[in-house]
Amino acid sequence: MGRACLPGPFFATVVLGALTILADGSAKQKAHYLPDIAAGKNIMTMALCEADGLYEAGSIETTAFAEKNEFIINGTKLLFRMPMSPTISCALHVTTHEQDVKKGITVFIVPAKNSGVQYTLLKTITGQKLFEVTFNNVRVTEDAVLGSAGEGWPIVERVIERAAAATLL
Repeated sequence: MGRACLPGPFFATVVLGALTILADGSAKQKAHYLPDIAAGKNIMTMALCEADGLYEAGSIETTAFAEKNEFIINGTKLLFRMPMSPTISCALHVTTHEQDVKKGITVFIVPAKNSGVQYTLLKTITGQKLFEVTFNNVRVTEDAVLGSAGEGWPIVERVIERAAAATLL
């Protein structure tokens, strides 16, 4: 992989996805997702970027609100690197509006084929396969929360650091 450009799901699945679950997932999430990722049965990625193109907590407009034992997610993420056909994706959303924009952000593990998730291919100068992903009343259970609800920004910072380190190697 280091000798040539590899158009495969390794970076998105391992660096952005599996390492995030390994570091911040519950024991149940690790047992459920990591074996299938390691076996190549699940491909995943992380949806971080919104309309302004910044990777900052204050840029997040996508929301999720709790209803009974579920969260309902609405909003759009851009520049979504979709490796082949992901089976799961992680996305961050504002769940509570706090004075400190880094508080109230939650990371969710969302099945890619969940009802209400829609992907649109974006036109790029380079021809790179980037997508807009829209969440329209997407329902996930409390088990989909990665880490703790409202405490997701440190997870995102670690993902960004890993991504930056991986691309500099």
